[in-house]
Formats: sequence, C-alpha cells, structure tokens
Amino acid sequence: MRNAKLEFPSFLKTSVDNVVVKISRNASIPKLAAIILFMLMGLMFNACEDITSCECEDTAGYNPDLIDDYVPLEYQDKLTPYMPIYKGNTPPNINGVYEMKPTILVVDSGGSAKPGQEFLPMTMRFSSQNNPDITYEEYQKSSNGDIALSKGDEVKITGSGNFSTTVFVVTTNHSDGVITKSATVISGEKTKDGIKNIRYAFIVLEKIGDENNNKYVKVGTYRVFKDGDELAQNSTWNP
Repeated sequence: MRNAKLEFPSFLKTSVDNVVVKISRNASIPKLAAIILFMLMGLMFNACEDITSCECEDTAGYNPDLIDDYVPLEYQDKLTPYMPIYKGNTPPNINGVYEMKPTILVVDSGGSAKPGQEFLPMTMRFSSQNNPDITYEEYQKSSNGDIALSKGDEVKITGSGNFSTTVFVVTTNHSDGVITKSATVISGEKTKDGIKNIRYAFIVLEKIGDENNNKYVKVGTYRVFKDGDELAQNSTWNP
C-alpha cells in the first residue's frame, strides 16, 4: 500500500496545480509532510480502552472561550458566516469514529476551488476526551487504495449540550524557509447516528516570509467543508 497525496485541503500553496497535499508534521510520512497543514494520528488511549464509552473528566472550571487562545476573534469572524463555533466548558462526549462522505466544499476564500466541489471522503476519530483535551486523527483513502493519514497535538474541545467545536494549530517550517501557522476547526452536533451539520475548516493565521504571497496563500485565507448529507455518520477505523 502506497502513501497517497491527500486531495482534501490542498490550498496552502498559491498554485493548486503544484500542491495536492496538506498533512501534519508527521515524520513517519516524510514525502507527504512537506506541504503540511493536517492533523492527527495517535493510537494510545490512556483515558479509556473503549473510545465510545470514556467517562470525560468534569473540568467545568476551564475557560469557556478557550478557542480564542488558538484562533483570534478576527479570524473566527471570517469563519462564522459559514460555520458555527461553539464555546463553553461542558461539551458532549464525542469519542468515536465518523465518516464525512461526500466531502463538499462550502467556501474557499482564495478562489482556487469552487463551492460544491467534491473531495475525497474522510474518516476521523476522536478519543481520550478529557476536557478540554481530546485526541484527533484522520485519514483519506483514494479509489486505488492509497492512504493519507495525519495527526497533530494539543487538540482542544469546547461547547455545551450536544454541540462542540474542536481546534488545533499547526506551525510548519517549510523547506524553503517560509513558516506558516494554521488552525483546523471542526464543529457539529453529536447525535446517536454521528455528528450532525459537521463543518470542517482550515485558516492561515500567520506567515513569516513570502511577503508577496508568491508561494503560499496569504494570511487569513480559509476553506470550509461539510458532509454532503449533513451527517458525518458513525463508522469504523480502517486505514
């Protein structure tokens, strides 16, 4: 089985023709990690063995606006016309595996892709939820069996009732010396069937170098995706 080029995000560089991958800084997939901006893998579930029945610690004392420490309000304001951001310190237990299929683009502020464009299905797994911390990992599988698997660190969850938002930030040191800092934000409503009205977004927060935006998209550029039937259904982890 070969490592695949990940079709889904592919918007960090200015020329989409030259970039079809956005992967986290995972050294175990060196060829894919060169363009970066993805997420998480991690198979150790210290909090509980059964990821669907983990008892989440009651840490209601943490900052309900925790996401503001990761995504400044000015950038949240860019996303909220296309997706909700749920704040609060009593999020639901979202441990489990979910599949976004079909994965549909809602908006690309850079204009390199059109709303309604379909991307590869994505399987995501949340585990070890211990509010406000949670583990997140995801993969995409192409029609020929190639797999793009990604992971990250320091994922946080906020929300209340059945509604939650998870967020994490990736800082990438590119081989050409440019440094980018980007956030991934995932929101939705937990139901017995999966995550309803799921929204999945990327936004570039900072960039050092490439002041003329010749190589990479400018700061503030974002994409938002959704599930085509508005439900990321319960699934199984099988990368």
